[in-house]
Amino acid sequence: MVPFLLQDFNVKGDKSDAKRLSLLDTLGYNDILTLAEHALDEGTPDMRQTAVPILGKNSDNEPLLMSLTNDRSNGIKEAALLGLIRMDSAEGKERMCKILSTDSFSPAIKAAAECTDAEYNLKIFNIVKTRYDDFSAMDKTGDIKLVGKKITALAKMLPALSGKYDDYVINFLINILRDKNPPYELVVSKSQVLATMPPALAVDIFERVLHGSSVNMEELLLQTYFKKAEAVYSREKIFDVFSPFVKPTFLSKEVRLHITMPTSHVLDPRWAKIFIGLKKIYALAHMLNTEAKDIALTYIKEHCRKDKNIHYPYMQNLVRQYLTDEELDELDELAGYINKEGK
Repeated sequence: MVPFLLQDFNVKGDKSDAKRLSLLDTLGYNDILTLAEHALDEGTPDMRQTAVPILGKNSDNEPLLMSLTNDRSNGIKEAALLGLIRMDSAEGKERMCKILSTDSFSPAIKAAAECTDAEYNLKIFNIVKTRYDDFSAMDKTGDIKLVGKKITALAKMLPALSGKYDDYVINFLINILRDKNPPYELVVSKSQVLATMPPALAVDIFERVLHGSSVNMEELLLQTYFKKAEAVYSREKIFDVFSPFVKPTFLSKEVRLHITMPTSHVLDPRWAKIFIGLKKIYALAHMLNTEAKDIALTYIKEHCRKDKNIHYPYMQNLVRQYLTDEELDELDELAGYINKEGK
């Protein structure tokens, strides 16, 4: 494999050559550091960016990586900072915090998220919190373009807190999750941070946010909560917590996923009445392996007989795994469906 990758390899080549360099590193090519140095010195932007993480695996290259944090390319800066953090460079952590404190902070975000040093995690947190506090205090009725820039910058910076589980970070997240009518960009960033957390911790945060609060949970955050809750809650608690969020005009994407993955989940039978009330006929198909089978099947039969909007082959495929041959034949007949076998 290595000889094949080296054949016609060109440090001034395109992305395919950059992928070759990465594969050679993965395969443990003996002279990879020399090749990476050559790629960094003479390579294309893609090649240079691929070379930096390879060079970062050798702590002797700390001075080189420090110099690359001043590179004109944000991609090179980002890779250099990541390499420095991964080699636990004190100088690199200082440089990361310095860049994070500027308006051109983007190359430092991934390095900040990977940092595990308690002292520097506190510094990272204070930088993020200061920016959030400044945004919260600003007059948002003034310069709309300035407000928009502040929102975008803050949304890009929040993921620096990913992977940080200290109490001061958790309390901060709880507070900002209680913000009323937050800009959507910030909702996305909060969701990204929560998605990196262990399910039990994320669920605890959501429970504390919603407890005794009138917070109107945005759908994206609700989806994140649902994903984490599936690993923690029983099917009964899933229903108790999330059924109040299901409304005639709103059925969260994650709830939809939950009800369309019957091999992974057995639903609480109480969902049947909600789905009937919302006329979610396909959702009811996934109640057929619960105690609500009779109610669900009765409703499905009635609607397969009179509702011309139902795509019956799709419905038939959904229900097939839950019904006996006799029940399926009866449903086919009610729907007036003739399949390829002549039924």
